Amino acid sequence: MFSDVLRAKYATIYYVTGEGINVFGHLLIKIGEHYFHVDPTHNYPLYMNDGEFKSYMKHYKRTIISTQKIVITDSLALHSRLTELMRKEFRFNLMDNNCFIFISRVIGKGMIAPPPATTSPLAHLGNLVDNILIALGWGMR
Repeated sequence: MFSDVLRAKYATIYYVTGEGINVFGHLLIKIGEHYFHVDPTHNYPLYMNDGEFKSYMKHYKRTIISTQKIVITDSLALHSRLTELMRKEFRFNLMDNNCFIFISRVIGKGMIAPPPATTSPLAHLGNLVDNILIALGWGMR
C-alpha cells in the first residue's frame, strides 16, 4: 500500500482554507503521489492523487494558504506508520482528534529532518501553525 511513499525524499504539508464555520483552515500532507488527510464526515483517513486533490480544492472552494516542505529521513518507518494510520478508525473532533493531530502522527519522531536550529522534528508543523495564527491575527510576528 502506497509504495510511492517508500521512494519519497520529501513530504509537503498543505495549509488550506476552511469550509463553512471552519475559520481555522485544514491541513493535508502530500507524500509521494498521494495527499493524506482526515475530515469530520469520514471515520477513516482519506487519500487522493493530484487530480482528485485539484477536484477537492475546486469542489470545496478551498485555496492553498501555505505549504511546508519537509525532508523524509526514514521512508520505511514513515510508510509503516502511514499504512497503520490509514487502517485505523479516526473519529474527527475539533479539540483532540483533528487534521493537525493526524499530520503530527504521520510525521513521527525520527521520520523527518528537523529544520535548522531546532531539535523538534515536529517544528515544521509548529512553524506552520504559528503562521496560521499570524494570518488570522492571533499570533505575534
